[in-house]
Amino acid sequence: MCDMDGVAADLFPAWYGSYNRSTGDNLIVERVTEWDVSKFCKYPKEIYSHLDQPSLFRYLEPLPGALEAISHISQDTDFWFLTDGQGKYAASEKQEWVDRLFPSLGRKKVIICPQKSIIRADLLIDDSPRHLKEFFGRTIKFNYPHNRDVLADWNVSSWAELLKLWPEIYSKLIAGKIGAS
Repeated sequence: MCDMDGVAADLFPAWYGSYNRSTGDNLIVERVTEWDVSKFCKYPKEIYSHLDQPSLFRYLEPLPGALEAISHISQDTDFWFLTDGQGKYAASEKQEWVDRLFPSLGRKKVIICPQKSIIRADLLIDDSPRHLKEFFGRTIKFNYPHNRDVLADWNVSSWAELLKLWPEIYSKLIAGKIGAS
């Protein structure tokens, strides 16, 4: 399972950029050291409304290396996107994003779920402190200032770094399945 926002899709520049343009603030990822981004905004009541913009999620750029890495990982695993549907257009636009960038995964490989801990899977790639803490399987944390204190089985700062670790991660996932049999 792989989160989309901030992991596969580069949400923060688009979201924070929209907020900054409308408010004159200068919010950047490096300043956000907790999950609640509103604590770091001059206009905290406005930040989340920018998630409701039409086309925000549809046209996000993938994070560098995401397309290649996800294509590689999906050859070894039953790969799914598991994402929150926060935002008025988020669910439909995220599905369109996957359809456009990952046509081989297909429409049935996206789960929209705000409570990821109810989903049972072997692995979660995410950046959310809550989801990383509550998930029952193994976790890969995409490092950001907002999750620096959260523990995970593996920590990565890029898809290139994750791909370097992938043989180790995959062997541990397979070993866990064999041991559980």
